[in-house]
Amino acid sequence: MRLPAIYSTLSVESLKEWIAHYYDFGDSVDITFYCRNVSDTYLLTTAERQFALKVNRVNWRADEAIVEELTAIRHMDRSGVGVALPVPRSDGKWITHIPAPEGSRSAMLYEWARGRAPDYTNSDHMHRYGELVARLHAAGDALRLSDARPRLDAAYLLDIPLQRIRSRLKRLPAVAPSVARDLESLAERTQRNMSRAVEKLRGWGFCHGDIWANNARLDGERLVLFDFDFCGPGWTVFDVATYRWHTWSRGSEAVAWSPFLEGYLRIRPEAEAMLEYLGLFMVLRHLWTTAHFVGRLPETGAYFLSDDDLENLVPICDQLESLRV
Repeated sequence: MRLPAIYSTLSVESLKEWIAHYYDFGDSVDITFYCRNVSDTYLLTTAERQFALKVNRVNWRADEAIVEELTAIRHMDRSGVGVALPVPRSDGKWITHIPAPEGSRSAMLYEWARGRAPDYTNSDHMHRYGELVARLHAAGDALRLSDARPRLDAAYLLDIPLQRIRSRLKRLPAVAPSVARDLESLAERTQRNMSRAVEKLRGWGFCHGDIWANNARLDGERLVLFDFDFCGPGWTVFDVATYRWHTWSRGSEAVAWSPFLEGYLRIRPEAEAMLEYLGLFMVLRHLWTTAHFVGRLPETGAYFLSDDDLENLVPICDQLESLRV
């Protein structure tokens, strides 16, 4: 009996045949399995150019949601925001479905973002990164997405993550009692803070959804964003808070935060009013990320979310909540 799979690794050789059918690369393309994250990324190299082939997990996004993502990226490019553009197939279509052992997986081709990730310890890099994110948000003011993309609202950032984390704790009796009590206290406080914030929050618009150094590349003077897997309409302070959360979690906040914020506010000075909510949205980011890893445990294995991660969840959120601008 053949057992079903929930996540497969597609062979490079089979992808070569598939790519030759849909793209005019001839026989000269070289393919390397580059990384596995939210999706699998393959590096395609021809004599002239490089491309990123992204193969999504089964049921990751409906085609309508992917089209919205590609539409947003192309809009950003037309607005002068540095992005890695999607590349159409030979017939002009954007999405292809690959029959994998676990089911149909959608795949898209993008320009390869050349260069290296901006350096958190380089204030010029971070200042420019802040400007780039601000330009992304400014360009997003003219972008209207349909309901196909997830809304980065209170349900997405707080309610659903709490449900996932609670479900995980029920399966871990060794850590659940004390952690569950602390989590409920945090949940009640965060929900109150969120309800108050929603009454005053401004800056609802297009969000990238995962702003950190490794989702950008600096090549000479050109800085580009990529990896829009989590993009959607939301409060733009979430992108800013996500960046700060990443720098804080990597111990780089002292050098990376101020230049980023200065660059961001230089382009969008009106956003200064949202900074009082940074602590709240950093808490939301941490809860959302923890829940994201909970959701991926069947694919990644329980090793990638330890009991310590859950035991430290509330203390970390308490620290994030207390941070000042």
